[in-house]
Amino acid sequence: MVSQGIAVRSGLADSRFLRAIPSVDVKSILAVATPRRYLAGTVIVNQGLPADYWFLLTHGRGQYFFISQGGRKIPLMWFPRRNAQSA
Repeated sequence: MVSQGIAVRSGLADSRFLRAIPSVDVKSILAVATPRRYLAGTVIVNQGLPADYWFLLTHGRGQYFFISQGGRKIPLMWFPRRNAQSA
C-alpha cells in the first residue's frame, strides 16, 4: 500500500493517526517499529508503570481500563475490532 508517497506495511496506510503525521515522520516511525502479536486477554501495559513503548493497534481489538483501589475494573476506552481492511 502507498500513503503520502511512502510504502507502508499491511493496512497502516489507512490509519487515521498516521495520515495526520508528515510522511517523513511516518517513515522514521515505521523504520524503528516492531510488529508484535498478543493472545486474546494478554495485558500489554500495566497501570502505574512508566510507558516504555507506544502501540498502534492494526489488527484485533483492545480495552483500556483502570483498576480501582477496591479491585474493580473500570473500562475507560474500547478499541474496536480492526483488520487489514480497516486498520
